Amino acid sequence: QAWRLRNLVELRNAERVVIDGNVLEHNGSSAASATAVLVMPRSPDNAAPWARVEHVQFTNNIVRHAPAGLSIVDPNRTASDIVVRNNLFTDISVNYGGAGRFLLITGGQDVTIDHNTVLQDGSTVVAAFGAPVLAFTFTHNIMPANGDGVIGDGTNPGTDTLQRYFPGTVWLDNVMPGAPAATYPTGNAY
Repeated sequence: QAWRLRNLVELRNAERVVIDGNVLEHNGSSAASATAVLVMPRSPDNAAPWARVEHVQFTNNIVRHAPAGLSIVDPNRTASDIVVRNNLFTDISVNYGGAGRFLLITGGQDVTIDHNTVLQDGSTVVAAFGAPVLAFTFTHNIMPANGDGVIGDGTNPGTDTLQRYFPGTVWLDNVMPGAPAATYPTGNAY
């Protein structure tokens, strides 16, 4: 029987975590909704309502050959102070059974995505749904738009999504080839 590696890193109840300088690769071939890194504060069957993920640094890693890069699923906003900085996400692809997107997010607070390079082939770079993210910073990243770029459930790509799902976001100095500049914030290259 084929192996099923759903997620490479999964944080469900964790504080003060540093994941630095790793190579994370090859997951998701037959697993639905697989992602390389999953932050989802909860326990099986919600047996631990106190579960939270706080003060996480995901830095200087190489993530490759995965169906999706990063998912933060936290409608109750018990995930906070999440920093994803200086990583290379490469070959994030629909070929591994997922959406080929960099980031799927709902909820959370104090999330920083900074100085990452992403090579992905999905039509969405950042997908948002459900609860807005509070205090979201997205700076100095390089990634192709490949179609929708940044989109949320029920919103148009670009600024419309950022206003609805990322109120008060800091979105600066990013490079997103293929994204229409007229529908995204200024201070970035498209």
